[in-house]
Amino acid sequence: LAAFQDFSARMASQLGERPGRALSDLAERVRSMRWRRSTALRAVEEPALVGREALYREAFAVVEAGLRGGPRTLLVTGDPGAGRTRLLVECGERLALGGAVLASARPLESDRESPWSTLRALLRGGLLRAPGSTAVDPGVLAALGDAATPRDAAEMATALAALLRAIADEQPVGISVDDAHFADGPSLGALEVALGELRRSPSPVVLVVTALHGWDGMPRELVRLSAAVGRSLPGSALRLEPFTEEEARLLVLGSSPWCQAEADRDRLARRVFFETAGNPFLIVTLLRGLEQASALRDEVLTWPPPRGTIEAPLPIAVPSLARRAIMGRVAELDRDTIRVLQGVSIGVSRIDVELVAALTGASRDAVLERLALLERRHFVTFDGERYTIAAPLVAEVVSIEGLPPGECRSLRIRALDLLATRQDPESRLFRAQLLALTGSHRAP
Repeated sequence: LAAFQDFSARMASQLGERPGRALSDLAERVRSMRWRRSTALRAVEEPALVGREALYREAFAVVEAGLRGGPRTLLVTGDPGAGRTRLLVECGERLALGGAVLASARPLESDRESPWSTLRALLRGGLLRAPGSTAVDPGVLAALGDAATPRDAAEMATALAALLRAIADEQPVGISVDDAHFADGPSLGALEVALGELRRSPSPVVLVVTALHGWDGMPRELVRLSAAVGRSLPGSALRLEPFTEEEARLLVLGSSPWCQAEADRDRLARRVFFETAGNPFLIVTLLRGLEQASALRDEVLTWPPPRGTIEAPLPIAVPSLARRAIMGRVAELDRDTIRVLQGVSIGVSRIDVELVAALTGASRDAVLERLALLERRHFVTFDGERYTIAAPLVAEVVSIEGLPPGECRSLRIRALDLLATRQDPESRLFRAQLLALTGSHRAP
């Protein structure tokens, strides 16, 4: 705003002119903060975007191209906590600053079985009231306004395209669908067809869609939409990977002003990366918990303890937000898969399939089948040779929140007895680590 005011003053004094309407409107949007209220209310200020520079540039370039050059679609996929919603909000704010009318939907799992529920949310979220919508044929508005009634998919897609075109004649349009893997198929299909009908026009329409990575159990319309992005639908499909250690370090150090000494900063960054495996959501929630637990900072910064290892437990409680998020994902699993997850969460991150089979009473093949499902749900990863817990923080939450303390200790003691019969170095190391966790004095 200061730059705009300075520019306006110099323009008036040197040229006797005033800034144009577009620039003045942009300054007013910045001044009024409408660009933020129209996307998301933030209870806690988010840290600055770090890392992923090339990916963020591509995402924002798609938004800019849609504002200036015609319809664009941006598909963002990633694991839970990878930052999909954050990137969607950032794109929405840039759309709002560009003068776009915004409509957003974040479907719930139950919405998948409710045809047109996502489209209804978008229509009620602003599209039916947007400037320009009154220019649409009343029959089109009636069809869209009565989306609860069973309708032909092609008819709905054509009606949606007509509405978007009319609104875009007045101002740019931004549409966002977060967690699209929960959206109903007809709505996703209509969005794809509508954007496809607009692709040869200059209509400034931007569709931003986020979804979990991987297509297991996804609506087939979402699979088709993802295949169309970059082909029949101009735009980009981006995948958010976990942060690298350097990217995690940038986020940790930028969010921990209380940590000043270089050695302490390095130790904190390494520990947080180890605990979270580079998951941005877990990093941020862990740092906020540490910010509030100021009395424990010294303990964290002395990690690892004397004669300890990198896997020594973090001396602070897992923040409640992270616990709720992780256990909410656990609740979506079936009983047998939860039992396997509990079995792999009692020790270190490396997973011993035979040991888990013995602890759970399942066959080796059944355990491998459940581990494959857990990999698709992003609880474990496979490095080409064996499965490991995706993030130690996940195992800690499952062992504390998902198992009564007595049962967790019982499983660990059973594992100690089973490992006592093995003589290979890896099993002996695993047993030593379990001994440290249980406080048992059994002979190693």
